Amino acid sequence: MRTATVFLIFAACSSNDDDDDTSPNDSDDTPGDTDGGNDTDAGDTDTDVGDTDLPSEDFCAFTQCGGDVVGTWNLIGACLDIPTGWEAVCPTATAEVTVDVTGIFVFDAAGTYTTDGTTAYESVVTIPAECNVGVTDCSDWEGVGLIGGIECTGDVAVACICTTTIPPSPLTNAGTWMYVGEDVEVTSDTGARGTGGPISTLYETCQEADRLQMFVKGLPFKIGFTLER
Repeated sequence: MRTATVFLIFAACSSNDDDDDTSPNDSDDTPGDTDGGNDTDAGDTDTDVGDTDLPSEDFCAFTQCGGDVVGTWNLIGACLDIPTGWEAVCPTATAEVTVDVTGIFVFDAAGTYTTDGTTAYESVVTIPAECNVGVTDCSDWEGVGLIGGIECTGDVAVACICTTTIPPSPLTNAGTWMYVGEDVEVTSDTGARGTGGPISTLYETCQEADRLQMFVKGLPFKIGFTLER
């Protein structure tokens, strides 16, 4: 599977490096333990939150059709439909995920590209009372989360509300691109967050009139972008 580390992905998926996965319900990793248990990986790709509320326009709706990506495109929406990991510790938890993106993508005919913008992420997970057995305070859940800072509040007898936030981060990158059939291969000059060497990512695309969608190919979940010009 290709490493998905271009565009929005540097600010999201690539952040799960610490594998900080302590579940309040794990028998060997109780709240307050300092052993750094790794029982529940919030970035696991083999599970999914049962209910995720999408934005008013469903930016995760996508059918590949190919097309021409050359041009200057305004980023109007993103899809980050990835597992949160909460379902592994509470199957009845529900999540509302918000991804805010702004910026400009430029693909030129010579095969180079640039991106310039910002991205921010927030997930709000509701954990019902049946999952709070053994939890004395909602803040005990703060050892579980995908990325960014997490804060949990509420009444354990009713529900805990856990909010994970990534503040606005730069969405700036440059590199080369090429067509591979109906797909587009994008190679970042600087890699994820500018810390590594060139990294290539293959995108499925659909360009129709002044609208372009690009979705990372080969993932068991959806990461993609919607652009207009």
